Amino acid sequence: MANLKENKEIPQEPVPFIGATLATMTDEIAQQLGTEKVEGSLVREVYYRTPAYEADLRTYDIITGIDGKKYATNEALIEAIQQKKVGDEVTFNIVRNGKTLDLKMKIGDKNKYNANVNQ
Repeated sequence: MANLKENKEIPQEPVPFIGATLATMTDEIAQQLGTEKVEGSLVREVYYRTPAYEADLRTYDIITGIDGKKYATNEALIEAIQQKKVGDEVTFNIVRNGKTLDLKMKIGDKNKYNANVNQ
């Protein structure tokens, strides 16, 4: 209440996020991409100047896991991201153009970005 009376910003709980829109990989998506089906989450969009953007995550990358732990659906991946703390540095396990690679990324705070992003 004191913050409201003094016209100060009300502090918000940090919300862990990376700044990308995700979809669970399906046989249909794999066929459209002309690739083998890989269990994981397809990156549909990466938002400018978010942690995902800074780490060079790209549209059509497939996130298969975090720190070597596999996540088969976008729901499971989002839940895992939300279990992290803002500022944590994690390694995303990626398939890009049929090749596997690891991207280090710092978990961001969704409140600091003006984005309507599911993750």
